[in-house]
Amino acid sequence: MNSQKKFKVGDLIIYPQEHPFDSSNDYGIVVEIILGNNDLDYCYRIHWAVDMKTTIEEWDFAERNFLLVRRP
Repeated sequence: MNSQKKFKVGDLIIYPQEHPFDSSNDYGIVVEIILGNNDLDYCYRIHWAVDMKTTIEEWDFAERNFLLVRRP
């Protein structure tokens, strides 16, 4: 696995909204990195705490918008 990925399985992340006092900020855990055919073809599977949903996010969107809170 490419060590250049911003997030790793088990990382606690946050998806901050535009306004810092917005109560809809959501925390998530990276539960899987789904690999494609090359180093730039991967997605993150994330389980969100507030929404209680699991989503699959393209690497470029995730790495541009999510912030690392804690790494195990």
